[in-house]
Amino acid sequence: SPETVYLNKLTAKSGDSDISGSGTIDNLMGVIFSNKNFKGNFNINSTLFNVSDFMASDTTNIKNSQKQVKAQGTLKIPAFLDIKVSANAKKVLYDNLILENVTGDLIIKEETVTLNNFQTEMFDGTMNVNGNVSTKETIPAFNINLDINQFDINKSLTGMELLSKIAPVAKIFKGKLNTTLALNGKI
Repeated sequence: SPETVYLNKLTAKSGDSDISGSGTIDNLMGVIFSNKNFKGNFNINSTLFNVSDFMASDTTNIKNSQKQVKAQGTLKIPAFLDIKVSANAKKVLYDNLILENVTGDLIIKEETVTLNNFQTEMFDGTMNVNGNVSTKETIPAFNINLDINQFDINKSLTGMELLSKIAPVAKIFKGKLNTTLALNGKI
């Protein structure tokens, strides 16, 4: 219809990753002809999502992109985006991390990316992430809350550099780790 474009079925494969989904795009004509906001609502599913399948492998292009960002200033989240993505992935591979049963909402709106109730199983425990990254101001800011439950101490310190930096002495302990971390600052 003129008001809504329906994405009934999306299937894609890149490298080892598979993606399926559906969703809607509202006011597409307004976006194209009147500089209106791009509004969308999507449901994305994956049995395996390997982040490296979507990363640039050419370090020359990465270095050139970094130089371009430095020359132009910080990277901005476009103000015209108003998107919600509800994600569900059985397994996500990111560097040396394996995230299982990943669910949550990613919202892009008003130059801010927000994670709502992002949950995953890892290190024999669970982690819930809520927070945002905003580029509204000249210097982008982040505010992220991590709720970690029942992480195996040895596995988490070996697999997650952030935790090994916060509590290096914990490597001698065996057991489970429960913590809440509030991280915020400027990028």
